[in-house]
Amino acid sequence: AKAAEHMNISQPAMTHQIRTLEEELQVKLFLRTTRTVDITEEGLSFLDDAKQIVSISQSAVNRFADAESREIIRLSIGCSTYLKPDIMIESIRQLRFLHPNVHPVFYRLSNPKLMDSIRSGSLDAVFYSKIPLKEKKSSLSYRELLKSHVVCVSSSDFISEDISLFRKADLEKVPLILYSPASISPEIANLQWQLSRGRRPDELYFCEDFESVIFLAQAGYGVALLPEIFLPVSQTDIRCVPFDYSPFSFGVYYQRSRTHESVTRDFIKILENICLQQAADF
Repeated sequence: AKAAEHMNISQPAMTHQIRTLEEELQVKLFLRTTRTVDITEEGLSFLDDAKQIVSISQSAVNRFADAESREIIRLSIGCSTYLKPDIMIESIRQLRFLHPNVHPVFYRLSNPKLMDSIRSGSLDAVFYSKIPLKEKKSSLSYRELLKSHVVCVSSSDFISEDISLFRKADLEKVPLILYSPASISPEIANLQWQLSRGRRPDELYFCEDFESVIFLAQAGYGVALLPEIFLPVSQTDIRCVPFDYSPFSFGVYYQRSRTHESVTRDFIKILENICLQQAADF
């Protein structure tokens, strides 16, 4: 009765709605007698979901309550692995000041899905290394952010302080931590394939994501090859040493002639400036 009064509806209507909800969920939310009402374990379990449902509903209403807040531009950005945190954070921070109404949305996808998504127009921009495009007249544009170096990553078990450069011959003597080819640049995938040929299975550790690679490297399982563009700014318990390999082009693919192409271009320009400073500091 108190709940019905709070909701400004009749008590029978409130009871009917609760029973309808219980029938839909196929659980009892309340134990009711003529004198008491107690919440069940299932009701307690559902309580957090109910609060989220109400919150989302209220947010949807509030979004359109102010006419000036209705213009929202969603910038969908795809990547297989996030770039350095300082690059990601600073780029979207500057974008926020330049375009306060832009809502960045990030998607982590495998490399094949990334290119399919940017071609279909479901993403505004994707981080990727430069590749030959299959289409003769592609609607995609590519903007290079930097030439990414390749680094060897491991603990002090495999990389001592006096090592300043790794070569292929050096990696033949140590266990390798391999990144999923679908989640790494084609250059690194090809390098991993070359280095793992003929190796014993117990010398190879396979990972599906960047975090797993870092975990195993920190724990001293072996050495991983990674683009420098993906590495965190600082890691106190991990060693990073340049690998004897030519830097490769890493940048952003985007669709021309999209509705919010100017926002995408501004975002890319911000990234270019940040990466230019990063390259100068490398």
